[in-house]
Amino acid sequence: MRYLIITCLLLSGCFAGRGQQLFTQHYPIEVYQGASQNWAIRQDKNGVLYVANTEGVLRYDGNKWDLISLPNKASISSLDIDSTGNIYIGSDSEIGYFQRRLGGKYKYISLLAKLPDSCKYDSNIGLVRVFNKQVFLLGKDHVYIYTQDHFKILRTHCKGFLLNKNTLYAQRGDALYKYKNGDFETTPYFKTPAEMKYKWITDYRPGFFLILDGKNQAWIVDEKHPDRGHILSEELNRNLKNLKIETVTCLDNGNIAVHIGEGILFFNKEGKQYSHIANDKLIRWGSLFEDKQHNLWANADSDILQIITSSPLSYYDDKNGLQGFILSFGRKDNHHYIGTDNGILYMQDRNTFIRLPETKGTIWSFQQIHNKLYVAEDSGVLELDGKKATKIIDQDLVFSLCEIKNQPDKIIISTGWEGLWLLHKKSKTWTKTKIKGFTEEVRFMQEDEEGNIWASQHNNSIWKLKLNERMDSVISQTIYDTTKGLPANTNNRLLLLNGKIVATTVDGIYSYNHGSNRFE
Repeated sequence: MRYLIITCLLLSGCFAGRGQQLFTQHYPIEVYQGASQNWAIRQDKNGVLYVANTEGVLRYDGNKWDLISLPNKASISSLDIDSTGNIYIGSDSEIGYFQRRLGGKYKYISLLAKLPDSCKYDSNIGLVRVFNKQVFLLGKDHVYIYTQDHFKILRTHCKGFLLNKNTLYAQRGDALYKYKNGDFETTPYFKTPAEMKYKWITDYRPGFFLILDGKNQAWIVDEKHPDRGHILSEELNRNLKNLKIETVTCLDNGNIAVHIGEGILFFNKEGKQYSHIANDKLIRWGSLFEDKQHNLWANADSDILQIITSSPLSYYDDKNGLQGFILSFGRKDNHHYIGTDNGILYMQDRNTFIRLPETKGTIWSFQQIHNKLYVAEDSGVLELDGKKATKIIDQDLVFSLCEIKNQPDKIIISTGWEGLWLLHKKSKTWTKTKIKGFTEEVRFMQEDEEGNIWASQHNNSIWKLKLNERMDSVISQTIYDTTKGLPANTNNRLLLLNGKIVATTVDGIYSYNHGSNRFE
């Protein structure tokens, strides 16, 4: 976890920048216990996942994997599930379905005998789609439609099926043919305009298609007006222009997953890339699947990958430029900073961090004081303005800084072995004065509404300090520990929340109650 930062996003980020990274869960072959190659993925109404595998059908209920095999152990390359839970499969030697019985067992029922002899050897099914209580199976030269224990056979060559707004289409050439009255229409229902001749087409949202043309431009087309179309996003097209694209998948939230040979890129509705999944193994082009929980699944050699696209959380690591031990975070306006044991990292864009060259020491904390951002580091205090860091005072091992309300020219700093100091700004120059009467190491400081300074460290209790008027001496101090409501005397970190003193502890968050003079 050394390089890990988690950040809340509104998944809103080009290929050169990896982007905010989505959490992933790998299920290697040792876990799912099947063959190395996986193909189509589907999910039933109960959320159970099914994966076509060279040794059968993999079933995953969110807890464990099971393998359901054909009687002849044939490879399964395609599948879909009907409303009753039957799993229809396509294979190079079989057509049929697994029927679930009592006790969760499955029985395979072959439908091969229901095909005429002339078609049994064309049963290499590349795609299965269940639609309106019918099962559509795509063979090399035929489409087989299974309804009420009978097959209807259409001699046609299709590239695939497309579902949109409860309508099924067959893809042939640059056109879609609508399924209607038991057949696919003989004339195209939808033909791509010449200027956007597509190399990929998919459903975008009900009633609309997303088309990727030969120039890697993404178009949105209304199915009612196929002669019209508009560019989805100029920025998206710029980002896609020089990529070798295998497939495009539109997610339910409007974002777009683009599988390229080197991984999967994620773009938001505005065309900005917000994440990238590296393809350290071969992710198969036809196997991207979004489940009912809005997470994306992808198949790779000897691995099934779940990409957590439903979560508002993502993370940064060394691939985004993070280096060193992460100790602190700072922000002012649109500038974001990370404090490390080797200087300050600055968020160059939504994807990349760079180190500010004039910062090399250990950065213990950031503090925004009277609309300026200050930094506690191991050789003094810095003032940050965008990418510019200016040393305002020299001091060994400064851990934290405390704002003094209504006194923008004063800051209290804590040190590792020299106690507390008062910084005072006159004109443009800062001076420092030792605060007498307190010599403890302090890691965290806050001022309360009465002007008391609260202080804590990792290995001791919490102090409330009262300073004299000149703020150069501690005139009283009170210790808060387990006798004052804290769950432990160590690891108490002080925060100011809505003007109140708050401590994060080993057992939750505690607030100081002024009336009872205790934490609770």
